[in-house]
Amino acid sequence: MDQRYTVISADCHGGGDIPDYRPYLDRRLLDDFDAWRSGFDSPYDDLRDSGASRNWDHDRRLAELEADGVAAEVIFPNTVPPFFPKPSLVLQPPGAGDGDLDLRWAGLSAHNRWLADFCAAAPGRRAGIAQILLHDVDRAVAEVRWAHAAGLTGGVLLPGAPPGSGVPPLYAPDYEPLWAVCAELGMPLTHHSGSAAPDYGPYPEAKVMFLLEVTWWAHRTLWHLIFAGVLERHPDLQVVFTEQGTAWLPEQLATLDYYHQRMAAPAEPAPGEAVSQEQIFGAEVMARLPLRPSEYFARQGHVGASFIRPHEVALRHAIGVDKIMWGSDFPHLEGCWRRWSAATPLPCTASTSTPWPRWRPASGPGSTRWRCRCRPTRSRPQRCGARRSPPPARREGDDMARIRYGARTPEQLENREVKATSVGAWSTSLTAVYRTDPELVAAVLPPPLAPGDEPLVRVSVARVDLGEGRPPFGAGTFAVQARHEGRVGNYPLVMPMTTEQSVIGGRETFGEPKKLAEVTLERDGDRVVGRVTRLGVTFIEVAGTVAEALEPPPERERLDFYFKFLPAPDGKGFDAEPALVYCRRVETARDLARVEGTVTLRESRFDPVADLPVRELVELTLSQRRSIQTGEIVTRVPGEWLAPYAHQRYDDLSPTGDD
Repeated sequence: MDQRYTVISADCHGGGDIPDYRPYLDRRLLDDFDAWRSGFDSPYDDLRDSGASRNWDHDRRLAELEADGVAAEVIFPNTVPPFFPKPSLVLQPPGAGDGDLDLRWAGLSAHNRWLADFCAAAPGRRAGIAQILLHDVDRAVAEVRWAHAAGLTGGVLLPGAPPGSGVPPLYAPDYEPLWAVCAELGMPLTHHSGSAAPDYGPYPEAKVMFLLEVTWWAHRTLWHLIFAGVLERHPDLQVVFTEQGTAWLPEQLATLDYYHQRMAAPAEPAPGEAVSQEQIFGAEVMARLPLRPSEYFARQGHVGASFIRPHEVALRHAIGVDKIMWGSDFPHLEGCWRRWSAATPLPCTASTSTPWPRWRPASGPGSTRWRCRCRPTRSRPQRCGARRSPPPARREGDDMARIRYGARTPEQLENREVKATSVGAWSTSLTAVYRTDPELVAAVLPPPLAPGDEPLVRVSVARVDLGEGRPPFGAGTFAVQARHEGRVGNYPLVMPMTTEQSVIGGRETFGEPKKLAEVTLERDGDRVVGRVTRLGVTFIEVAGTVAEALEPPPERERLDFYFKFLPAPDGKGFDAEPALVYCRRVETARDLARVEGTVTLRESRFDPVADLPVRELVELTLSQRRSIQTGEIVTRVPGEWLAPYAHQRYDDLSPTGDD
């Protein structure tokens, strides 16, 4: 059977020809319209040349999209609505007191009504986006209700509100009725780059500045809606950011999370504790936002990734594959329509290992309104364009490439854990070294490891940034000093991690004793706190105050000892002799500070670190460092040596907690 993908473009543009809007205007405005039309000269060549009819010609548009393999589309505005000097998508409307505001409202209403009829002419194939102005919120609410009833299922085009626009900023409470009606009706808010930019003035450089900054002005809507509490108050409201790129999102969300955390602390400090400027500015607002900005985006945000670039595809998992919607930008010259065919993958493909038909529209949980629903009938024998959509690109081995559980090429089999740890990841780490009782250290060391020169325990709580758009994660270590054949290093008893990927990769590749946990590192001014929590118990807490900056040490190598093994399937010992792994870390520090504080170890049945009590705190530091990790098996160990200690790797699930 010939498998075909249903390709939907989440970013196309269209609109009526100037005369087409006349029947949709109130009769009292027809003379005004005729006068405006007689003096109007379109400012754009592509709205005057032979290609202009792609915007409004029903048959031509269907034919060209079907030839491009596109079954359905979301339609943004493109042509000039009545009484506007330029397309409304890129033009700031007049101030609230300007005389032609009512005329522009009438022009947008005429466009919306034309668009509803245009979409109805191709059932299930077109999702039109309604336009509004922000100058009159009650009128905007009424227009949204009309658009929903008229079948404009693409949602609402949210205009920008930059300085000088004459309307309040989007974080102002004035727009609450608009957010409420969109959430009530399930109408997504879509913010397209263009309308949020301010007037740059009559300068030759103005267009350059517009191109350089237009997406940033559009990005602002994300944090305006989040910090205004719009997404918190309306958890069903969906927001789409279209033709703004995608690469900005991981770093921007991390920045917003950082400021959310910095501002969220209580404004009333503990005795003797300073209040940060961020708290003074933002504590009141953050108190109303229980989720991090990244969590609001994960719940309610989406990206219309028009002509997505290969380097952006590499970030798809950091953004969320289910968040990204491909768009051809038809009929814009800069779009990717006509630049691919049934023999080639979509332009969003970065590698042959990335299946390309992952982009889907999202207009609310469980919604099917953008899926094709048309069927051949006697009156409409024309079949849906989905049946004309392209089959997958045919390449050698492509059948298996589409089966993600299938065999992979040698290039695809590259060990991701080795690659991730060998390129050098920067981390912010709160690290403590303390003395405990020597007999306790000796008791936890499997042979052939022996105690080091001193009974030292190393505790670290870190935030690791792998870069390349991948989200940061929390990492911890609780290790005792050990020796093997004259080499001194650390033997970790537990390495808590916040992500499954870091746990599995480290355990299976190096034999690291990693477990899933909640690992947090927070800094508020000079106060810093690191915590590790598993199964409801915060069993490690390192806290203190930064006392002084220190000179970062030169590059140095640190050695860790791991045992790599797997229990035998019959429950008797191991399936092969365990391996002793040397893991060498070359560390480079760029910031180092001494911290005055404490290490608190709490009782935990599953993580009994409290069995090695703190007798003397030797060192407590806060640093930013990069670690390049390599590993090797140095010897095999008799199974009977390691068997009494294998329980260190696993949680004791016996009823009483002891065997």
